[in-house]
Amino acid sequence: MIMDSLNAVFSDAFQQARDVFQGIGHRTSRSLAQPLRTLADRLDPPDSYGYDELSEAAQAIRQLTGVDEHRIVMVLGSGYGDITSHFQGAQSFSMGQIPHMPVPQVSGHNPNFYSFPLAGENILIYGGRIHGYEGHPFDEVTFPVRAAILAGAQTVILTNAAGGVDHGPGSLVFLQDHLIESPMALFPKHDERLGPRFLDPSGVWNEKLRSKVVSVAQEANLPVFDDGVYVWGHGPLYETPRYVDRMHTNFGATLFGMSTVPEALAAHAMGARVLAFSTVSNWAAGKNPAGSAELNHEEVKETLSATRGNVLRLIDVSLPICLDELTEGESTANREREPARHPHASRMAHKGGRLVSVARKARSLGMRLATGR
Repeated sequence: MIMDSLNAVFSDAFQQARDVFQGIGHRTSRSLAQPLRTLADRLDPPDSYGYDELSEAAQAIRQLTGVDEHRIVMVLGSGYGDITSHFQGAQSFSMGQIPHMPVPQVSGHNPNFYSFPLAGENILIYGGRIHGYEGHPFDEVTFPVRAAILAGAQTVILTNAAGGVDHGPGSLVFLQDHLIESPMALFPKHDERLGPRFLDPSGVWNEKLRSKVVSVAQEANLPVFDDGVYVWGHGPLYETPRYVDRMHTNFGATLFGMSTVPEALAAHAMGARVLAFSTVSNWAAGKNPAGSAELNHEEVKETLSATRGNVLRLIDVSLPICLDELTEGESTANREREPARHPHASRMAHKGGRLVSVARKARSLGMRLATGR
């Protein structure tokens, strides 16, 4: 009885606070209203993060950055957050400024997002991510990527740190397939605007895009491989040696991690291309040639710090190729059909050959950066 009364009091207090913050938000400037609405969500979170909340977040991204459309979004994994200083001309914002947006809390994940220009287009970068093991439902885990797609992103680049079996620490391994350790509800409340109910995951990891990036990266002598079969586990516990051995022997698993797959599936469901790579931060449990070694998050961050240069070179290679692929795809679509199906294609059509030329020059620039020439 007492607990019921307390719950009622706190629920009423939270609702009153939410109403006050939202009411103030309507009467104040945009710069103040947005943080107040975000605080209201923190006090009394919505039951789900659906299309309306995603649309509001996408609009906030446009307003904050002053950019109508980001063609590519990249999510940085554990230990990658500090590389954002590499991108010249990048604007920095707190993810907390976006309504409904969950903010990374795990050590090694940057809670900011960035917008920067490349070859006449705009790139969006999230400095970190959230995970299911932090207590977030999967509509929250996938929220940043979905919001970016609604804000114009057509290609999603995902990065992560993973335990490796076939390739040791410091290797950069592109994902070609995945395995799911436990069932998940990716779409708790189904909405066709976010993708089909029954999703075919066989084409999640875009083979054409991956092969182009891997080819150029290997020419640049980067330690890149394209045989990643990523096991997504909920975490935060690491895997046991017996589990790793069975998954590797029976199912061909080569990478073990706690992220990436939910975001990739959500992006694929919304029609975006997905490119993902893991930095092998440690040997998976039981696979260290030197013998048994305790797995810990500090080792992950240390390895990623040591491989920072190669990760940056790989990103410098990947971004121009992704832009090139988008532009060539639009040019082909415009030639083959009218009207174009993509909502932004008519706006892009008049740019035509200029974009193709610029993107190809950007790819050349990426290759020079990667080789140091």
